[in-house]
Amino acid sequence: MNPTEMHALHEKIFGLMLKAGWLERFTFTNDKGWHTTWSGPGAQRAILLRKIIESHRLDSDDRMPVAFTIGAQGGGFGIIPNVTDRDVLAFWRQCREELGLELLADDCLVFVHIILGWGPECS
Repeated sequence: MNPTEMHALHEKIFGLMLKAGWLERFTFTNDKGWHTTWSGPGAQRAILLRKIIESHRLDSDDRMPVAFTIGAQGGGFGIIPNVTDRDVLAFWRQCREELGLELLADDCLVFVHIILGWGPECS
């Protein structure tokens, strides 16, 4: 994926977060990159999502975020071990639905990168 496509994908996912009320605003500057202002509920979700991402090592392989998301939707987990914590799966599914996040590998991957790189704990 070229830089223009990657930028557009980040903008898309940030836009979904803004529309869902997770972000109060987001901007991009060429010299400093993305800037986010999280809402209270969005920050809470992002902090919990970060814990899920880290505990299940969803950033260890580019395929992990979409495999986990498909698994949370009731499909097979594929490359990752089955997750038996129903609350974790329900929360992940709820967040995906709130955002309208598509079951596309690139969308899921950028979502994970945003939570890890621009989440409220990163400020």
